[in-house]
Amino acid sequence: MKFAKKSVSAVLIILLAISGVSGPYRAADPAYDTALTDEASVSYPVISTADGEELSQAIAEAIPSDADEVQSFSFPEPVEAVADPNENDPICIAGENAVNFGKLLKDLVNMFETQDPGYDQIIDEDLDAIEAVSRKDHSVASSIAEQWLSTYMNRNYQQFIYNGGENAGDLSSSGIPNSRQHAIVVLGYALDFGQMQEELKQRCDAAAALARSFPSSIIVCSGGATGSYNPDKNTEAGLMKKYMVETRGIDASRIYIDEDATDTQQNAENTLRILQENNIKYMTIVTSAYHQRRGQAVYNAAAQLYRVRYGYSVEIVGNYNYGRDAIPKQDVRIAAWQIAGILGLPEDVINTIPRRIIEENSSDAS
Repeated sequence: MKFAKKSVSAVLIILLAISGVSGPYRAADPAYDTALTDEASVSYPVISTADGEELSQAIAEAIPSDADEVQSFSFPEPVEAVADPNENDPICIAGENAVNFGKLLKDLVNMFETQDPGYDQIIDEDLDAIEAVSRKDHSVASSIAEQWLSTYMNRNYQQFIYNGGENAGDLSSSGIPNSRQHAIVVLGYALDFGQMQEELKQRCDAAAALARSFPSSIIVCSGGATGSYNPDKNTEAGLMKKYMVETRGIDASRIYIDEDATDTQQNAENTLRILQENNIKYMTIVTSAYHQRRGQAVYNAAAQLYRVRYGYSVEIVGNYNYGRDAIPKQDVRIAAWQIAGILGLPEDVINTIPRRIIEENSSDAS
């Protein structure tokens, strides 16, 4: 068998040597030459009739006289495609794996608050426990942990800040693509007496500048009728679109809105549905700088859950922000609770996650 393989290789080498090139080869065929189109970018060498005797002699010398040995050579059978090992795994996040997910979120909070490197091993153990129940669940949990580490635990985490003006400025290192498969996702902020607060307007200013710098991208706004007093039932998404069109000159056809969401979970799920309908593969989150890490953590968790349920994937590739970077004192606790809500964890499990402490005169943005 080894000899037969070497003999075949020798024939190929001879053919290439006679043709004078190292590339694909074929016999002369004028009809085929005429039919070549622009799609055939490879130049095929031609073996002319004059070379026939030399070629025949070379092949005869290269192939052993033992015909049985040559005939014994066979190419391997095609390898069957391997099925996704997670395809038939159950989703047990809110069921059998709920306690494991609750512990993972609790440990992620403690990792940030203590800055104890020993939590690396603890997180790995949490992920192993989840994987033992369901590999599909494990793919969600791993992404949640990786996103947490890359934002909350990463000292080199970089935010891109809107500094005013019509355009977003130099974002060549941001990872944001100018593509029709990219969406600018603008996170909302509670209305005050049915109207946009200044912070929401500034998030929209940043989104509009980003949209002008990336004209192929669509914009997605999500948010229903919020605020303690909103008699006209104005929605965050509706007012955001109106503001960007009328005040910032963005083409209304680029802006997609969800006016039904009333909480973080619905915001994320409805946004993902819009992204799927528009064949979006990448998204950039636009919000206030202090809110960006939590926004990425929550929307990534929602995207991973959506992926295992519906088979649609979208990747968070960038961030763009109004204001300056800071991590509010209890931001990680709020993030963990919101992720737990998105995952649908039972209340008794959520209550094991460190609570947010309500302080006097404290305020929390969405």
